[in-house]
Amino acid sequence: MKYKTDDVFGVKSTLVLSYVERDLVDARFKAALHSSNEVVVYGSSKQGKTSLILKHLPNESYVKVECSPQTKPVDIYKSILRQLNIRYIDSETTEEGLEHGGKVDAGFKVKIPFLGDTGVDAEVSDISTSKTKRTEQYIEYNLSLAQDLSELLNTCKCQKFIVLENFHYLSIDVQEALAYDLRIFQDHHIAFIILGIWREANRLAQFNGDLLDRITEVPVEPWDRDDFYRVIAAGERLLNVDFSKVRERIIGESFDSVGVVQEICKLCCLNAGILETTDSRVIIEQSNLDVALTQKAQDYGARHIRNFESFVDIRVRTSTQSGETVAGLSQLFY
Repeated sequence: MKYKTDDVFGVKSTLVLSYVERDLVDARFKAALHSSNEVVVYGSSKQGKTSLILKHLPNESYVKVECSPQTKPVDIYKSILRQLNIRYIDSETTEEGLEHGGKVDAGFKVKIPFLGDTGVDAEVSDISTSKTKRTEQYIEYNLSLAQDLSELLNTCKCQKFIVLENFHYLSIDVQEALAYDLRIFQDHHIAFIILGIWREANRLAQFNGDLLDRITEVPVEPWDRDDFYRVIAAGERLLNVDFSKVRERIIGESFDSVGVVQEICKLCCLNAGILETTDSRVIIEQSNLDVALTQKAQDYGARHIRNFESFVDIRVRTSTQSGETVAGLSQLFY
């Protein structure tokens, strides 16, 4: 069977075929899924957080919300309902007039379909019939409250995990608010899996101390050198290639990042003309690695330059210091 190089190595939104399980990470994550705790998966960028989800959770077992700097808790909760096909009406509100002329908004209404016996019987020519029809009930919920959302999900018998991707993109205020909401969700047995880029333990417990012992944390770092060997070996078998000449240098140049290892291996193969599994074994040469390293250095370098430029731009626009100080900063980064 032939495999595409892009499916074997690299960093992508789907699970690469060279993924390897690690006892301290994968086993802990699988055990956490069967606990009553919420789960937090954390570590640096491109270190395997999303891959854990893709490896161990079927698509139909969870709903995923992609967080952004503009996301608020109510946006997350509304997205969960949409993905679960729970209909709500946010344009239909009840308004009550007040003596001073103001109005009170009654909030969201959620439609919960259910089956009910209408109790209508009919007898025609000795034939007895009964009818059961589908009715719909509108119940008012405040979708910004974790309590209301928990009640709604339990009413609909939701058994899926809720995955919050890129939790670190949220503002600190929103992260803190969700840390308190997670305590409520945990009481109602709503299982959340939070993925974020940070390296310190107990990040959410710093916002809400009640989360201690109610969250299982799964750090995806560090990666051992043997793990990198196994990743490369898995790709070698699938593509029928040989990294023996460059294996040590790849790992040495990776900065202990599996994402970098994956990308360098992919570029080495592509530079060697390997787009898919080869019929005869191909040896990856130092020249292939040199090209791959040069390309990744340019990619990563351009990103860091943009970061420096953004920093200087912010300083120029917001600094209350003298023009000489700003000019000095600009010269430093340019």
